[in-house]
Order: sequence, then structure tokens, then C-alpha cells
Amino acid sequence: DQAKAIKMGEHSVNAYTNYSLYLKKTKNFNESLIAAKKANELDRANGGPGMPTQYHLGWAYYDNGNYKDAVIALSEGIPYQSDFPYAYFYRALSYEKTGDINAAKEDLIIVSKLLENEYWRDNSDGLLPEVIETLDRMNINRKWN
Repeated sequence: DQAKAIKMGEHSVNAYTNYSLYLKKTKNFNESLIAAKKANELDRANGGPGMPTQYHLGWAYYDNGNYKDAVIALSEGIPYQSDFPYAYFYRALSYEKTGDINAAKEDLIIVSKLLENEYWRDNSDGLLPEVIETLDRMNINRKWN
């Protein structure tokens, strides 16, 4: 449905971010990055960037092994929604892949604190088990279960 919407002329930021997410879930990571880049291009043309676009772009970069680009995209988006734990999570994973363990741990501490808010735990889109495993692996304390 996402691809059909785009082919039919739905060329909005949301259409491309949704398509990027769909492609990620089907493990088509390269195409997901292409869609995320298109969303970013449209977002910037409309006065952006914003967190959703930068989050999906950073996530797509991460999935494609472009960890430095993931850090850049996620860092750019975080000021627009600084309470969104999953942007910090993917940035932490990206920092870890680049060897910056201290920055990764700093972001994971933020993730743990933000996830004290049950709303974010309930709306993790399936990421919560991976977050918990990463926090435990990096010895980051959490006050929630």
C-alpha cells in the first residue's frame, strides 16, 4: 500500500517515512534508506527537519551500517523532540559501532530515564526487549521493569 500511494502521487514526508518504515520491517534496508532520504529532502524543502524524519533517516543509516551518518541525522532530530527515547537509543547503538562507548553510555542513561515514562515503554514498536538487553549489556541501571 505504501509503494502504491507513492506511485499514485502521494509524495509527502509522511508517505516516505511510512514507506521507509515498511521497507525496514521487510528487511529491505537499502530501499528503506532511499525512502528516508527522500522524506528528509521533502522535509527540508518544507522548512524542516523534524524529529520523525531524522529518526527514520538515522535508523535507516544504522541499518545500512552508516553509523556516523546515523549519529549526524539523529543528533539533528533530537532537539525537535528531546523526550523521544528511541532516537537516543539508535544514536547510542551507532556510537557503540563507531567505538565511542562513553557517548553510547551517556545516551543509554538518557534512554533509561526517559523510559521511566510508561507511555514510551508502551509505545516502543517492539524495540523494548532490544533496549532492555542493551541497557543490561552496557550495565545501565533502570528504575522500571
